[in-house]
Amino acid sequence: MIALGWCRPTCHPPLPMTLRPCGKVAVLCTDFVGAARDRLSWQQQAFDDGIDLLPLAPGPIWQAEEVCKFTQSAADDLDTKLADLAGQCQATLTLHWSASVMLCPPDGSGRDWLRKVTRQHRDTQMQKDRAAELFAKLITFQPAQQGKLRYGPSSLSQSLLLARADFADFRHYLQETASADSGISICLTGPWPAFEFVGAPLSHSEVLA
Repeated sequence: MIALGWCRPTCHPPLPMTLRPCGKVAVLCTDFVGAARDRLSWQQQAFDDGIDLLPLAPGPIWQAEEVCKFTQSAADDLDTKLADLAGQCQATLTLHWSASVMLCPPDGSGRDWLRKVTRQHRDTQMQKDRAAELFAKLITFQPAQQGKLRYGPSSLSQSLLLARADFADFRHYLQETASADSGISICLTGPWPAFEFVGAPLSHSEVLA
């Protein structure tokens, strides 16, 4: 039997999951090992059923017996963390913009090429600054927690911890904003269990790759 995370012992998880009560908290378990994507799917299924879940990283295989032993020694800390996450979810907001492609001209001097590189870097920085300004405007509320800002070659993303009840309204607001701002696309994923806010080392994209 493997462990998927912690929840309250009063929860009723869907199959193929069961509970191993350990005082104030319970270990969410399953008899099926599966792949990392399967474990993530089961965690998401429990979360979608309304269970406040303190998830384990879905990449490693966590033996239920070892997790139960740890739970007994850290029950108070786990109880506090579950209380902090009650009614919360993780959402990931990503902004994408068009990235210019630098092609080496078939003819021309090195100076021409350097000018093009300089212009490209300037345009890229302008896009990043514009995306950062828009990102700040989009967060019109104070999330319970905010993850680290992550820049890609043509993207900016951040995970947010917010109330489950606020997710649909936030998505609707973003859809209205996206249609009003051309040039930068807005993507919101979730709601997820709060992986990034409990120290789980693997992101969803890494698990699903």
